[in-house]
Amino acid sequence: MLRRAGRLDEAADRLLAAVGRLAELGDRHRQADTLLELSAVHLAQGAKPDARAAAERARGIAVRLGDRLLDAQALLVLARVSRAEGAAVRSRELARAALEIFEETGDRQGGANARSLLALL
Repeated sequence: MLRRAGRLDEAADRLLAAVGRLAELGDRHRQADTLLELSAVHLAQGAKPDARAAAERARGIAVRLGDRLLDAQALLVLARVSRAEGAAVRSRELARAALEIFEETGDRQGGANARSLLALL
């Protein structure tokens, strides 16, 4: 909500605090979700290295959990970061990998999001 309201610094601070609390609680899935949101905020701020780092942390958690859908979501965020960095080929590879998982898991919304990004590349 803060991100949509344009209050990016406040959103980043709150999300970062939430990531820490979720780590303390051991709630890895919610931690990864929050890291993906943090990545989006960093991207909106123009902080591409921070956006990449948060998304990569989220993907690492997804892989360790064996959560393919969460992995696909992280791949899609990484594709968006790569696009913002000007790495269209890498962005396309990541978006295709995400799309494959979304299709395998039956996530229609995720698939649509991946296809939308691919259409821009």
